[in-house]
Amino acid sequence: MSARGPAQSACGEPEPEPGNGERAVPEPEPESEPEPGPESSGPGEPGWGAPRELLFVLAEDATAAGTALDVIGRWAQVTARLPPRLALVIVPPGRLADATAVPGVLGVFAADVPAELAAALDPRERLFVDGWLARAVAKPPRPFEGRPWDEPT
Repeated sequence: MSARGPAQSACGEPEPEPGNGERAVPEPEPESEPEPGPESSGPGEPGWGAPRELLFVLAEDATAAGTALDVIGRWAQVTARLPPRLALVIVPPGRLADATAVPGVLGVFAADVPAELAAALDPRERLFVDGWLARAVAKPPRPFEGRPWDEPT
């Protein structure tokens, strides 16, 4: 150790002291758990629940739609997109109002789309929406579901 403190390498790590031969390994920082906020306060509280994948209908203008998704993408996850105006987005429970207020967002749907919107969709968009809706339909039970794979039938 010099009068100026421990010597450092070019990347800022401490150099080994003479005779030691080992580099000092920094202690890992303790992980702190985030404080529960209003979105995760508990089952009886507002905002409780898993994020949901929602259908976003965006402005026809590709630039406005892209800007809207950029804003939303800062705090939500865009899972699928059919440019210029449809996207599937997982929105945290407490941010739905924020999402609907973003300029360029024309509508947000959780389960079904209104008949007038469905009638205005082109065939590609209708297929996209139908696929999203089909994901919510319960699948029929499979024979032998939950039984060991090597159990005799």
